Amino acid sequence: MMSANNSTIISRVAAATITALQAVKFDANGKVTPCDTLGEIACGIAQRPAAAGEVVEVCVRGLTKAIAGADLTEQGLLMVSAAGKVVDFAAGAGQYSVGSWIPNINHTTTADDEEVFIIFDGASEQGA
Repeated sequence: MMSANNSTIISRVAAATITALQAVKFDANGKVTPCDTLGEIACGIAQRPAAAGEVVEVCVRGLTKAIAGADLTEQGLLMVSAAGKVVDFAAGAGQYSVGSWIPNINHTTTADDEEVFIIFDGASEQGA
């Protein structure tokens, strides 16, 4: 599990297989499951892999690593992809931002499947 200062980490039961650093959402039973729809509401970022029925730690606010779904815009808003990765936000009805990418001097570009630091600040509907 990644440790990050000023981050809020909660433990929840996984409803399905979750990969490390994947964006997750709550299901109807209060369990977490991978995000699978572009721009949907994410409750946080899983901090490690988990099988269905296992407990997994989820960062619900603050600094965390996540998996990039493509090249990201520096300090731009992010949303989740249909694969539970973070991608640049694209405005549209029912689209939610989840945070922003935090680049550093040695890491100013990203690629698909690359681990990146983000500030996860919860889902915020941006609209069209």
